[in-house]
Amino acid sequence: MKLRAGYTHDLPRSFAAVRPYLYLLVLVWINVYICREAFYTESTGHFNSMHGEWLALARLGDFSWWHASWWPWWGAGAPLEFTYAPLLPMATAFIAWVSHHSLALAFNQISGAVYCLMPSLLYVISWRVSGAAGYSFAAALAASLLSPFEWIVPDVRFHWSSWLEPRRMMLSFDWDEVPHLITIALLPVALWLLWRALESRRMRYFAASALCMAAMMLSNAFAMVLIAFTVILLPLAIDKPPRLANVFLSAATALCAWILISPWDPPSLILQIHTMSVVDHEAASTSASLISLGAVAVSCAVVFLITRRRIPNWGMRWLLLFSCAVLLIPPLDHYAGLRFLPQTGRYKIEADFLLPWVAVFAVKPLADRIPWKARVLLILPLLWFAEQQVVFFRRDAKWRFRRVDVAASIEYQVARWAEETLPGERVMMPGSTGQWATAFANVVQTGAQAYTTSPNFSQYIASYVIPAGDGGDQAAAIAVLWLKAFGTRIIVVPGPQSPEYWHPFHNPREFEGVLPVSWRERDTTAYQVFGGRYSLAHVVHAADLVQHTPVNGVDVAELRKYVRALEDPSAPSATLSWHGNNHASIDARMNPGEVVSTQITWDPGWHARVNGMPRPVRRDGIGLIAIDPGCVGDCRIDMEYDGGLERRICRIASVSLPAVFLIALFSRRKRRGKSVSG
Repeated sequence: MKLRAGYTHDLPRSFAAVRPYLYLLVLVWINVYICREAFYTESTGHFNSMHGEWLALARLGDFSWWHASWWPWWGAGAPLEFTYAPLLPMATAFIAWVSHHSLALAFNQISGAVYCLMPSLLYVISWRVSGAAGYSFAAALAASLLSPFEWIVPDVRFHWSSWLEPRRMMLSFDWDEVPHLITIALLPVALWLLWRALESRRMRYFAASALCMAAMMLSNAFAMVLIAFTVILLPLAIDKPPRLANVFLSAATALCAWILISPWDPPSLILQIHTMSVVDHEAASTSASLISLGAVAVSCAVVFLITRRRIPNWGMRWLLLFSCAVLLIPPLDHYAGLRFLPQTGRYKIEADFLLPWVAVFAVKPLADRIPWKARVLLILPLLWFAEQQVVFFRRDAKWRFRRVDVAASIEYQVARWAEETLPGERVMMPGSTGQWATAFANVVQTGAQAYTTSPNFSQYIASYVIPAGDGGDQAAAIAVLWLKAFGTRIIVVPGPQSPEYWHPFHNPREFEGVLPVSWRERDTTAYQVFGGRYSLAHVVHAADLVQHTPVNGVDVAELRKYVRALEDPSAPSATLSWHGNNHASIDARMNPGEVVSTQITWDPGWHARVNGMPRPVRRDGIGLIAIDPGCVGDCRIDMEYDGGLERRICRIASVSLPAVFLIALFSRRKRRGKSVSG
């Protein structure tokens, strides 16, 4: 058999065309090989994580785009969008529904898919932008197997081998960073689509980029920062000098993306995240913010002036600009206490991916000059090192995915006991028991609400002061006041020997002899806060309401008066009944001068009707709903949550945006048709 003419020349060309796809297959295979248990493991029992809260949202959340939803299970209730960004819970529920798998397995499958796709997507976009598939593969492989930023800002104490640790695996499967990793994985896709849109001015690329940005925002709050950096830096990278039109179009694309998902990320939520970052001292002072922001801006300006003349590829220019911004954020805070963003340490994930890309492409000009035989000799030891890392990561993954009997955990046992013993009654479970309770059972909790988005400042104070034991000799009495004010029937306290993960109580024995014990197992005790008839609605005099927001957890003078009114045996009774998450009714017998106090967080989306007539719903000093029904004798109050004006506007804008886009697209094509025919 004869070889056809030119075969020896066609083979290298064919291999060169296939090689980028082989790199992609190898990259995907390595990551799948490392974490393959994620795709068939039911549960791993990582009770130190937020996984339980995401599973609870997937199990009970009503993520409807068309109407607002109230979440009554955590805190004293909250709008559903104030619990967590919806993409991961929605995806978990959808995968479980389609595959008929459990929510826990569906969540692990999503986590595994994100772990594998993240370096793969970064590789694909890097290859398409740079045209250097081999170098993009090397960068993606290094980012998959190394954590180089640990040498700059270590998680704990510095040690030389820290850069070899499987940090991304820990963050993916043990910790709470899957939504953040989804955002990072989608970032280069959004970047590439936005670049195509700016270069071609084609509407479909603008729409695709906006949809990708919208998915990022639905996944995690960090998306807004990453998108803002992209919108600002991409026009600097592609134009010399930058064109104002591109800056405007980039910002408009990001704005459209936010409008599209604004029902799940309304202005009030963005403001609340900022407010809580100030309250929790995550936001820096104005001077520190300005200094750190100025340092980042000046550094980016220097990089821009250097790269626009010396680096022809826009992707490399953007990479250096973006790296300059992101790589400075953690060390400025870690070493100098300067920051303009909260939770700066979490940007180390981006930094661990950026450093390999910058390093690999920095040595590319030098490596290109090395003869291919010498290059092979240099690559072989690097491949051996990569193989050793893959083996090490594989062993670590097997340990992380070891089988755990969740039903034997204290978290599961407490949740099931609370559901069976106290159906519909509020329980406080600080620590991992609270993080996982609603994933296992229908347990209404005083806590579990994420502090970063807590809509009720007083509930946030209560969640802190009760386990902290502030108040000295009065710590237990102060804690009981807060528990009663928020309608808590039971508080669960893990002792020193409890298998509960966090052990959040400063003094786990402070309620001994103060509150009766309802249940005790494995050094985990459920104390009864109060007995008798239970209700989240109470008839009190208007003067008994808390009028002023407590300044801290021990500011309880008005709280004491309020709780005394709740416990008054002569007060008329009131019964609150839920009819779905968004509807409740209260039956009460009222006397002149009395109001109804509900232990439900106030929100402008709540409305009340008394005997069919609307009545005002107001906020008391601890963020709970108070209603003056304006009636005497037997009164029926119907409460409904519709999200309020802000959320209605956001939904109208979100639904209208695609229609506006289609009209603009049709008009543009019509104008093109006329110009061609003319």
